[in-house]
Amino acid sequence: MADTQFIRVMINNGVQMRRLVVIFVIFLSSILTFAQQWHTTVSVFCPAADSIIQNMQDVLVVNNSVAQPDGLGHNTYIESKAQPSVDIDLSNAAMTLLVPITQTLDYSENFRTVGLLPASQNTSSTFFVRQYLSAQQARTLLSEYASDGLLVLDQVIVYDRCNSYQTVEGDYYAYLEVTETSVWSVYDSTGQRRQLTYADTLLWEAYAESMDKALEQLPVRKQAIEDMLAELGEKFALSLVSYREQRDRYLYENDNNLIHSGLEKFTHRRFDDAIADWQLAYQSKDVLTAAYAAANIAVASEMSGDIAEAISWAELSAESFLQLKKSAGRQQYVNMMYYVNELSELRKLY
Repeated sequence: MADTQFIRVMINNGVQMRRLVVIFVIFLSSILTFAQQWHTTVSVFCPAADSIIQNMQDVLVVNNSVAQPDGLGHNTYIESKAQPSVDIDLSNAAMTLLVPITQTLDYSENFRTVGLLPASQNTSSTFFVRQYLSAQQARTLLSEYASDGLLVLDQVIVYDRCNSYQTVEGDYYAYLEVTETSVWSVYDSTGQRRQLTYADTLLWEAYAESMDKALEQLPVRKQAIEDMLAELGEKFALSLVSYREQRDRYLYENDNNLIHSGLEKFTHRRFDDAIADWQLAYQSKDVLTAAYAAANIAVASEMSGDIAEAISWAELSAESFLQLKKSAGRQQYVNMMYYVNELSELRKLY
């Protein structure tokens, strides 16, 4: 196998902190102001959805797939009536998927090294029958490439469907739906195998005054498939590792002195002092000020690491926004409930 192309990415694997909620706050040098909102970001710990490769240090990503036949899975309909099938060359589908996976695993800094073996190890030419690596083959690769774990792509299948028709309103609707299913084997340092299956779907839609114009707005099918494979490759890799994600947070400002003084203290990371001001502001008879104060307390509580308190105040803010009869109040209510749901998901990490 000396002539087989091999790509390895070396990384410095620093100490990974394992706290399960917000670790630190990144304050902008000058907090951006949007009308009555201030913006900052938090770094949130996102655990792996599947920890199957979490304990590995040197991971080798391996292509073991057979290319999908050109004429398989590409369906076209007009007014929901089947049209002749089309051929799409997907000979590079595996690499389109594997490269972003390898890069994402590398960038996550969960591993000491991440390597990619792009040439398929599959000696079969039959697409429909998967041929898995034997335990002995796995151990050989582990030894040859100094790895303690293999992530092996055994099959990637793409189905796409394009349809267009006239709506009851008289205009034309067209869509392109692409579904990707990939089958993986994970081998540990002893050659023991576990199977994973990952599937997802992307949908592109268009409306126009004619069918041709609606179809023209859709992406070229091959390009859409390649874009999807690259996006889902990154998404699949992120499901296998713990990582940190920057998330937006917003605070509110009006002419209330306590709201303003709390924001000043917040910018200096004096969270407890800011919360004290906003708790007083929450007692205001002005419903909008109360809503702003509760929302700000929720963000400060989250940044202090108290997710339960953040949820309570976010819910109080949402209730106050709901009391406002203007549509803007209803929109802020929706925004706050989205924040409540996000905080609730973070709380599950405890």
